Amino acid sequence: MLIELLKIDQFLTKLKRTHPSNHKERAPIIKQMTTVVDNWISRNNLDSEENLFALAQALEYIDQHDRYAYEEMRQITKYPKIYERAINYMKWAQLHKRLGGKLPVE
Repeated sequence: MLIELLKIDQFLTKLKRTHPSNHKERAPIIKQMTTVVDNWISRNNLDSEENLFALAQALEYIDQHDRYAYEEMRQITKYPKIYERAINYMKWAQLHKRLGGKLPVE
């Protein structure tokens, strides 16, 4: 899973240890997490459903655990359209599953 590969949990743990109002300490952690995700995007083909779904899962995981960090990442990323595309793909896949289909990657 991409979350383990990119060590997203380690970044989120660091963010949990800092107070949400301490922007000076949180900013470098968020910047580093964004760089890691952006580097993964630049090295992988996002025309593949598996890669797009994995990215969407990672972004959704970040959003669930720290909404502020996710919003900051969307503002500073080199790929805001890809973030949006991945999230929309995840929503579509979840709707499709609720309607009786299956997730593209299980």
